[in-house]
Amino acid sequence: MHWRRGFQAKTLSFSLAALIFIGSPQAPLNSAQGQNYFRHKPRLGTTAASRARSRAAKVLEPGFLNGTLRVVQNLLKSLPPDAPQAGAALERVQTAVVHAMEAGRVEDRPNGGGDLKLKAAQELIAAVSALRKETRGAPALGRLEDAAVRLNQLVAESGFPARQYLEIGEIYEQADQSPSGPSIRVSRAAVDQLEKSVAQYGFPRPRAVYVKRPVSPLIPTAAILSYHSIYKLSILQEGGRQSEGNVLMAMDPSWLVQYDKPGGGKTLALKKGLYFTKEGELVLAEYKHPRPIHYFANFFTLGAYGRDDGVPLEKSLDIPTSSSESLEKVINDKLFTRIVMAREGIPVPKTLAFMFGLPEDKAKADIYREAAPGIKTMLVNPANFDRGRILAAVRGFLARYRGDEVVVKPSGSQWHSGVGVSILKREDAGAIAQAVEKLVPRLKPGEQILIDGRLMPPPFHEDGQLKDSNVRVLMGWNDQTDDAGKAVYFARVGRWGGAVNVESGSAVTSFEKLVAGWNLSEKQIMRLRAQLERYTARFLKAFRSVELKLARPSREARDARTDYVGLDFMIDAKAGRLTPTIIEANDHDSGGQYQLDDYYPDLAGRHSKDWVTTMLHRGAREILRGKTILFAGAGSLSKKPYMERAKELGLKVVVLDSPGSWAEKIADVFIPIDILKREKAYPDAIRKVMRVMRSHPVDGVVTFWEDDVPLAGKLAETFGWRGASYQTYMNARAKFKTREVMSQAGLPTPRFRTARSENELVQALEHVGYPAIIKPAWGAEALLVSKVRDLGEALSAYRKTQESREIDPILNYGKEVVVEQYLDGQEVDVDVKVQGGQTLFWSVTDNHPTQEPRFAATGSNLTSRLPLLRQKILAGLAARTLRALGFMDGVFHVEAKYTSIGPRIIEVNARMGGGYVWDWVKEVWGVDLVEEALKIAVGVSTQPHYDKSPKTNLYGRFVFPDGKGPVDLNRLKPIEKDKPAGLAFIKYFKKDGDWINDPSLSDSRIALVTAEGATPQLARQNFNKLKL
Repeated sequence: MHWRRGFQAKTLSFSLAALIFIGSPQAPLNSAQGQNYFRHKPRLGTTAASRARSRAAKVLEPGFLNGTLRVVQNLLKSLPPDAPQAGAALERVQTAVVHAMEAGRVEDRPNGGGDLKLKAAQELIAAVSALRKETRGAPALGRLEDAAVRLNQLVAESGFPARQYLEIGEIYEQADQSPSGPSIRVSRAAVDQLEKSVAQYGFPRPRAVYVKRPVSPLIPTAAILSYHSIYKLSILQEGGRQSEGNVLMAMDPSWLVQYDKPGGGKTLALKKGLYFTKEGELVLAEYKHPRPIHYFANFFTLGAYGRDDGVPLEKSLDIPTSSSESLEKVINDKLFTRIVMAREGIPVPKTLAFMFGLPEDKAKADIYREAAPGIKTMLVNPANFDRGRILAAVRGFLARYRGDEVVVKPSGSQWHSGVGVSILKREDAGAIAQAVEKLVPRLKPGEQILIDGRLMPPPFHEDGQLKDSNVRVLMGWNDQTDDAGKAVYFARVGRWGGAVNVESGSAVTSFEKLVAGWNLSEKQIMRLRAQLERYTARFLKAFRSVELKLARPSREARDARTDYVGLDFMIDAKAGRLTPTIIEANDHDSGGQYQLDDYYPDLAGRHSKDWVTTMLHRGAREILRGKTILFAGAGSLSKKPYMERAKELGLKVVVLDSPGSWAEKIADVFIPIDILKREKAYPDAIRKVMRVMRSHPVDGVVTFWEDDVPLAGKLAETFGWRGASYQTYMNARAKFKTREVMSQAGLPTPRFRTARSENELVQALEHVGYPAIIKPAWGAEALLVSKVRDLGEALSAYRKTQESREIDPILNYGKEVVVEQYLDGQEVDVDVKVQGGQTLFWSVTDNHPTQEPRFAATGSNLTSRLPLLRQKILAGLAARTLRALGFMDGVFHVEAKYTSIGPRIIEVNARMGGGYVWDWVKEVWGVDLVEEALKIAVGVSTQPHYDKSPKTNLYGRFVFPDGKGPVDLNRLKPIEKDKPAGLAFIKYFKKDGDWINDPSLSDSRIALVTAEGATPQLARQNFNKLKL
C-alpha cells in the first residue's frame, strides 16, 4: 500500500501539534490562572511586524538551526527509497536552514536586515510545514514523523506568527501525533457535527492554543465529554460566561486521562478541550501537561448517544460527577420517576404499568411496590406471557379511564424520542393488548411497558392545521444555594395525534407563542408558569433525595448526582381547567438550550446557569476535600459552626488556642498555646506549628475571631500562606492607622486625631469639632464608642475607655483613643470577598439607628434599601480601602456610611463579619462566606455566582436585656414554638441565666429575631406582626 494511502485510511485526528503556527505574544489564559499560551493574530501591523522580527530572531538562533540541520542530514541518510516526497521535503528544510543561517549573520539595519530575517524564518516555517504533511502517518517513517513533530514544536514555541487560521477541516486532517502524545482521535462524523454546529450557531472558527505551563490544580475545572451539538455548545458557552477557560468539552474519550488518586479511587485530567471566552469566542486548547479535572459530565453512554466508550472513565471515579450509567437508567425509567412524582403530588397521566421483573435494589423495588395515586402496576413473566391476563388488565384499566385515546410506550434507558410509542383508540382493547405484546421481545431486563391515558392539550392552530403540543422545562440544581435552580421552558408543536418531539419533525417554538395561540388570560398564563416551575423543582428535589437511597454498583462514581433534568409536560385541558402533567423525565442529555438562547437573547445561558454554577462549585469543594486548614484561635463558642462547616467540607482542621478550649473536641489536631499573651504566644505558635507540619502539612490559615487576626497574619507571613502581613492586619485593627493609610491613598476620610491624654483630647477636639466620635483605637463591635457634643461629654467618654480595659483583651493593645468627625447618614455593613486583588462578591446590609450616645447596633435589613448606585459606590470605596491597606485575599466586613458629603468608611474588620452575617448572606444571596474564606485560605480560585435578584429579604432586630441581672428568654420561646408566618429564625447570643453587667454594651445583646419577605417592605411587615 502506498504510504500516503495508508494514512488516508486512518482515523482522522484532532491534533493541536499540527497547528504549528500559533503565534503572537505569550499572554495569560485568564488573569486568575496566569497560564501562557500562543494566540493567532489576524494581521501584522507596524508594531506586530516589529514583534514578528523579534521572534524571527528566535527561529534563527544558531543553536536551534545547527540542531535542526543535524537532524535533517541524519534523516536524509536513513530515508527509505520509497519516500521521494519526504526526501524532497527534507531537502527543502535543509535549504531553508542554510538560508536562515546566512540571514542570522546579517545585522538589523534600516535597509532591510530585519526583513531578511523575517523572510528566512518564514521560509523555514513553510518548509517544516511541508515536511510535516509529507511524513504524516507514514508506516515506514515513524522516526521521520516524530522528528517533524519536534521541529514543529520548536517552531511553534518560538512564537512566530506565520498564518492567521487553519480551516476547520485542516484541523482534523492532521496526523495522530501531538506534543502531549499520540492517539488523540475523533471520528469523521463528530468532525462534521462540529462544523455544522459552529456554522449554525454563528460562531467564528475555533482558535487553537497550546498551553505549555501546568494548569494549577487549585482552579476548579469541569469537563463535558460529548459531541459538539448546538445544545452542548450552548451549555459550554454559559461555562465561558461564568468562568472563562474552566468549563471545557472533550470530543472523544482519548482527550481525557484517568489515573489513580493517592488516597484511592480514580480521577481525570484533560489533554485537549474546547471552551468559550467571555466574548463568545470558541477556543481549542491542548495541554502539554494534562489539566486536572474536578467535575465530570459524561454523555458517551448508551442512553445519550448510543455509545458507551465514556463509561469506563466513570469507573471508580472519585470526583463529582453529573449522573452516571446507573443513574441514567433510573431517571429514564418512566415508571419509577412517575411513581416518585405521584407521591409528591405532581400530576401524572393515569397509568397501567406491566413490569417484567423487579430490580435487585431493595429501595427501588419497594418504590415499585408502593401505591401511587392513579398508577396501577402488574408483574409479568416474559418467558410465560399470558395474553388473556394482559387483555383483562387492559380492559380493567379502560373501565376506569374516561378519555378517548391511550398511549402505549416502553420504559427504559434505550427508549426515548418517541421510539416504540403508539397512540390507540380507547375502545380497541385488543389492539392495545397487541401493542403491548409486540414490544415484549424488544425489552431488556427490568424495563416496563406503560399504558397512559392520553392527555388533551388545548387546540393550537398553525398554518391552518390543528397541532398537538407539549412543553419542555429545563432545570439545574444549584449546589451553591443547595436548592433547585430557575426553570426555563419552550414548546413543541407537531402533527395532531402523533408523537411531539424533534425526531418526529415537530417544530420548536416559544412558550409565549403557544399560550398566545390558546388565547389565555394573563392570570392563566401566570398560574401555568408557576405550576411548571413548582412541579419541576419539586421533582428535582424529590428525585435527588430518592437517588441517595438507591444501591449503586461497586465501582460507581463516588459522587454521582442528578444535577440537571428536562421534564416533558402535556398541558391537559379538561373541565375548563389547564393542568400541567408530566409525561416523562429526562436526564442531563435534555436538549433545547440553543432554541432558548435564540428566543430569549437577553437571558442567554439561563437554561444552564445553575448547572454550570454547580459544576464549578462542586469542583471547588472537591479541591477543598482533604486539604488541611489552620484556625488561628477558636474564638468564642459562637464560632463553633464555622469550624463544623470546615469539617463538613472535608477539610482537616488544626486549631491553635488556649488549653481547655471548646475546639479541642472538634479539631483533628489541637495546638495549645497561651493565646492571650501575645509576646509569648506568637513565637510559641510558630514553633509548634512547624513541629505539627512534619506530619500534617498545612495548606492555609484562617481566623474568624477579631483578637486573633494579627496571629493569622504572623503565621501567613512566616509560612508563606495566603493572607496579608502582620503589619497590614495591625493597620486595620488600629483605627487611626486605617485613617492614615486612607488619607495617604487619597481616599475620602473624616477629620481625625489620636489622643493619649486629656490634654491631647482637647487639642484633637479643636481640630475635629463637634459633634465628634470618641472610640478606643483598638476595638470591635462598637465597644465603648460614644458620640459627644461638648467637652464634658468628651472627657466622660475618654475616662470610660481608660477605666474599662478589662472588658475585652483587644482594648489592651493601646490606651489611645481616636477622635473623629461625626458622620451623618445611615450606617451600612459591606461584606466583601477579595481574591487576587479583585472584588468577587459584595453585599450591603442596612443597619438600623444605633442607641446613641452609645453605638450598639439595634437591628439590620438585607437587602439594602439604598439605591443600587449608592450601594455600588460604597462597595467600591470598601474595595479601594482594602487594597490601600494591602489586603489582596480574604473575606472582610467593612462598616460605612453614605453621608450628606458622600461615602465614608467607618472601620475595616479584617475578617468575616460575626453575629448574623454568615446566616443572612447565605439566606439572601446563597453565598457561604465561611466556605469562601476557606477557599481563599487554601488557594482555590473561584467567584461566587448568584442571581442579581435575592432569594428572600430579611429584617431583624436585636433583643436587649431590660437591665443588669440574669438573662430570661421566656418572652422569645413562644414565638419560636409557634413559628408564625414570616418568621425566618431566632439567633441566640445568650443562654438563660447568663449574667449581664452593663446592658448598654453591644455584647449584652440576647438574641436577633429575623423575619423574611418577598420584598424589604414585606419582611418588615412580617416582623411587626411578631409583636415582640
